[in-house]
Amino acid sequence: MKAYSLMDGIFSVDNTKKFVPFNPEKDDFSQLPSGGQVLGISPYLVVTSSDIVLLDGGLGIKDENGNSKLLQNMAALGYNPEDISMVILSHLHKDHISGLGILDEKDNYHFHFPNAKLFYQKKEMEYALSSDTPSFNKNVLTGLANLPNTQLLDGDGHITEDISYFVTGGHTPYHQAINLEDSDRKIFFGADVAPLLFQMKHSIVGKYDYDGRKAADWRKKWWAQGQEEHWEFLFYHDFKRPILDL
Repeated sequence: MKAYSLMDGIFSVDNTKKFVPFNPEKDDFSQLPSGGQVLGISPYLVVTSSDIVLLDGGLGIKDENGNSKLLQNMAALGYNPEDISMVILSHLHKDHISGLGILDEKDNYHFHFPNAKLFYQKKEMEYALSSDTPSFNKNVLTGLANLPNTQLLDGDGHITEDISYFVTGGHTPYHQAINLEDSDRKIFFGADVAPLLFQMKHSIVGKYDYDGRKAADWRKKWWAQGQEEHWEFLFYHDFKRPILDL
């Protein structure tokens, strides 16, 4: 089993939830607006013994020719969109789903991965569609909700013998974490409940979370367990250490 970071880029983001490209080597951190932070955005490709899995979908960044950076990153690893057998979403904020497809000029949604089954929590979609915050893109959400090859999840469970999921809450009410495990290793994707290595090492209650205390408690538990059991952590927003193998 092997995990790869498909880094979309590095961005500054504040309470407006607008993602602005940011270069840590050139741009001035002191000029960030109040409440602003600098984040990487890294979907993951995980190759198991039986599946090629995409964990979350990024922000949908394109190059100057309009080509998807997510798909370019996959191609650089030798994989095509048709190779993906599963797309598993931790939650439905726009920076986790916007790279999964495109909206045409009539707002028709075109999913990039024709052979993939799509997995997300049913109640997360219900919550997202009813929300009026700028963290969600309703057009993309509607497109995803109408895809035929979708398996709605309800609570905790297994997708395969190697892949399990469980609802954490914390960041959104129905945010989920994903475990991918074989005889050699355990890969853990805590998504936006465990987005940064720094947060794992320090007790931080985020104001941007639905329930910051719950998220902080999860991080404390996972960090202790991960060190003891030598997990491989996938940190979605950590541009310095998107993958940490303990």
